[in-house]
Amino acid sequence: MPELSVSRLRAFVAGVTFVVALLPAVPAAGGPVSGFREDWTAGTRGWTGGDGPTNPGTGGVNEGDGGQHDGYLFISRTTPGHLGAYSAGTEYAGNWIAANIAKVTFCLNDVNAADTLEIHMAIGNSANLWQYNTGFHPPLHIWSPFEVDLTDSTKFTHIIIPNDGRGFAAALQNVEKVHFRHDVAPYGRTPDSVSGDFGVDRFELVGSLTPVVQSTWGRIKQLYR
Repeated sequence: MPELSVSRLRAFVAGVTFVVALLPAVPAAGGPVSGFREDWTAGTRGWTGGDGPTNPGTGGVNEGDGGQHDGYLFISRTTPGHLGAYSAGTEYAGNWIAANIAKVTFCLNDVNAADTLEIHMAIGNSANLWQYNTGFHPPLHIWSPFEVDLTDSTKFTHIIIPNDGRGFAAALQNVEKVHFRHDVAPYGRTPDSVSGDFGVDRFELVGSLTPVVQSTWGRIKQLYR
């Protein structure tokens, strides 16, 4: 095979760069993608659980931006029981490690009457589920940001343990659902019962900040010799 000339090599690299730039940011088949954000502008977007979450269509974090109404995920129980909601949507299901998702951020609000709630996020699947140990307390009638660090398994409790002993990494590689629920220690498969309500909004998947090493022009030429 003849050696590529510098001019042809430059044209080849430029062509590859152009093609990569045209690739879609979100895989056509769906799945978790760093930067995805759910604002619940309308509807519940497939979230379910408890008495059934709803969307009031107004009162969300982005309310008033551009003169538009903004909804949020409203989760409630009128009688004591498991207070929470989960999603098994394609936007969350898949390999979070391969998608380079290092944390999730979201906003919580103690809507309506004041409640004493401790909201946790759980992630994984029906055979391997982990709950974040830090409980979040939604402030009364104010949206407040929170985050869950996915890079440290010691910050989680294994609430559903598979028979084959698969751990935290395996759960992140096969995510089927993300789950918000009220619970107090000690944490287990069955959460504590409570009545009350809270709102969730601006749920975002955030990638790691690991820098990408750039190749020099000399290294590129060496790769094609």
